[in-house]
Amino acid sequence: MDADPNSVSRGVELMGTPDQAEAGGSGVVSRRMTGQQSGTDPYVFMVPNNKVGLVIGKGGETIKNMQARIGTRIQVIPLHLPPGDTSKERTVQIDGTSEEIEAAK
Repeated sequence: MDADPNSVSRGVELMGTPDQAEAGGSGVVSRRMTGQQSGTDPYVFMVPNNKVGLVIGKGGETIKNMQARIGTRIQVIPLHLPPGDTSKERTVQIDGTSEEIEAAK
């Protein structure tokens, strides 16, 4: 969702063992889907622009590690502010089961 729509390529991150990948995936992805199917509403909060880097971490390390460890999906929306946008805050959304959301918070 955060990729440039005009880009000819997009990066992806696969998590799991090689056996899970060959079997069509499981682990974090299935837990996320289970959480979303259970009707749990996402947790949404605002973060000041100058603190977004702390949530994401260098190269996305912090947010990726939290997602992998907890099994939830965490998004900063928008990841990058468009030119001319003077917003002072950005939205962070956490999707998952209620337990996953609490752990991520």
